[in-house]
Amino acid sequence: MNVVYFNTRTQDLCGQLDREVETRVLLDEMEVCESLASLVRILSKPGSRNAVIVLLAETHDTLSSLLSIRELLLDRQILLILPDGEPETLSKGHSLYPRFLTTCDGDWKTVGAVLEKMIERTCSENVFDKHDAVQSTKPKRTAKLGTERH
Repeated sequence: MNVVYFNTRTQDLCGQLDREVETRVLLDEMEVCESLASLVRILSKPGSRNAVIVLLAETHDTLSSLLSIRELLLDRQILLILPDGEPETLSKGHSLYPRFLTTCDGDWKTVGAVLEKMIERTCSENVFDKHDAVQSTKPKRTAKLGTERH
């Protein structure tokens, strides 16, 4: 799973965002959550730590629900969409430490492009992590004092 997509589908704008996400993510690489309970369940899985998380907080109630699970969202790659750009809303949104933050009236193409970049970056980081893990299982060669080549 590369992407966790949280969308409670309470407003019409969901279709526009869905299209942007679906054009950039293969279905078998995405978990879709339509409730807070399903989001918590998926984020609790061991393999979810490296996923990009798209959180659509269409309403203030949804944002409050996301704030209630803030601990589960720490140190995650979050793309957060807020209901509005009011200072209090932005402050609450920033407390989730998203990598990218926009509002529901934002440009969906930009959201899609940022999501694509975040996925690319995550995939390349995972490749490096796997490479490092393989390297760490190989015996390390250490130079003996006095035998180094100059």
